[in-house]
Amino acid sequence: MGINYFYLLFYLLVCYYIKRGFIVLKKLNSVHIVFIIIFIVNLNAQEVSEDPSDVTEGGVSFERIQTADESCKKFIRTHKGLAKSIGGRPQEGLNTKRNGDKFFISIATDTVEADPSSSSFPDALFDASVVANMKAKGELVAYLNQEMVSEVSRSIIQKSSSGEKQPDISSMSENEDKTKDYADMNMYDKAKLFINQQLDKAIDPETREKLNDKNKSEEEKQELIDDILNQKNFKDKITASSQGTVRGMKTIATYVNAKPNDKRVNMCMVNLWSEKVQETADAIATGNMKILKDKKPKKSLFEQIPDLYDEEGARKAFSQFGTYSTKNARGEVSLISWGVAGCQGNCSGMSEEAALTEATIKADRGILLFQKESIEQTQAYDKLSQTSESASTNEINYYSEKNIESRLSSSASGDLRGVTTLDSALWRHPINKQPTYIVVRAWTPSGQEFAGEIQDSLDKAPEKSSQEDNPYESNEYDDGGSMGLDDDDF
Repeated sequence: MGINYFYLLFYLLVCYYIKRGFIVLKKLNSVHIVFIIIFIVNLNAQEVSEDPSDVTEGGVSFERIQTADESCKKFIRTHKGLAKSIGGRPQEGLNTKRNGDKFFISIATDTVEADPSSSSFPDALFDASVVANMKAKGELVAYLNQEMVSEVSRSIIQKSSSGEKQPDISSMSENEDKTKDYADMNMYDKAKLFINQQLDKAIDPETREKLNDKNKSEEEKQELIDDILNQKNFKDKITASSQGTVRGMKTIATYVNAKPNDKRVNMCMVNLWSEKVQETADAIATGNMKILKDKKPKKSLFEQIPDLYDEEGARKAFSQFGTYSTKNARGEVSLISWGVAGCQGNCSGMSEEAALTEATIKADRGILLFQKESIEQTQAYDKLSQTSESASTNEINYYSEKNIESRLSSSASGDLRGVTTLDSALWRHPINKQPTYIVVRAWTPSGQEFAGEIQDSLDKAPEKSSQEDNPYESNEYDDGGSMGLDDDDF
């Protein structure tokens, strides 16, 4: 029980002044009286209050468990730029800026089940980033439109009997065919069939297993069934599906969490959609480069990515996944995409080349998915629970089974022009030391335009020279040195 020493001191001072005659009871006005009453009430409250550490709400103690999306949620909560733009705390889902513009944030996670010591771990980690990116876009698709079906049923069956059962003289003779078509059954036969069906559904799997036990006699099996007095069944089924096309959803953060000697590695991704980002994707698809230019310039794209030839920069690069949009030094809206691939075997020259090719094509795929990606997802939840009461012991047996299924798929197709490699390097992965290639690819409006200019030039037929061809013969050999670089070449 806590003691408020301020009130105790005040109480002692009041007593002291009363004793000295400075305060006379008859001279107290209404304000003094009210103040003293409040003081007494607060003093009593202090005496009966409990220490918060002794209070357990509902009598249950609990603790929060860290989840795979912890780092991504912290990123949203603490990002000053996002908070400033909306004038409050950012959140998953809809966010509204001060000027009225809206944007959508989604978080998705995936777990790498591959053993970190395996040579396939770097590829498995990148696969997890692809799945997380699909899940993040799936959140937006489900937000736009989600079809749901819910089925819930509950039934209670009671079976009891008394007295001794006598032979049924109305039963058919053994020589009579007992098999009937459903159409030939009377109401009595149909009622027996219905009861048998309901009993079959009511019997829990544990009892069925005992009944199927060949070591048990028929009498023992019948006793198990007869001992069920009441049984309650509960079925719950939920199905949700959504599909749609996402254009212009970019990654704004990714985090990888791996603890020493931990067989499970988690990664999470934060994606953002807005009309401005979608305009970028649409402009890339339609070739409208004007709206992507004349923005506020930033540093060159090379300066915006980690230095892959620096250990700390490479370590940071291993946690970068997805496709980011930014501005380059020319003020153009640009895309940066990351690709990672493990170098297999002893990382021979051929394995190194294969890893570089794999990482490059993965990064290019990220730029393609930024433009347009069709997402289709389905989730299903199915639960059955049975509660049985024993007639002989009154014991309650509870059985439940639950099935959860989630399917996610995506597809995309299109053309890419003007994509170049910003940087690439081969490092040992910081988690399992597997040689792994990192490739950073970039797309810019000027790059796409230049690719188109090159294509136009190549499509032109070469002009035939009016001069006669002169045979050329040389016996000289150049054994090295500069080949020269003319200003007209660039």
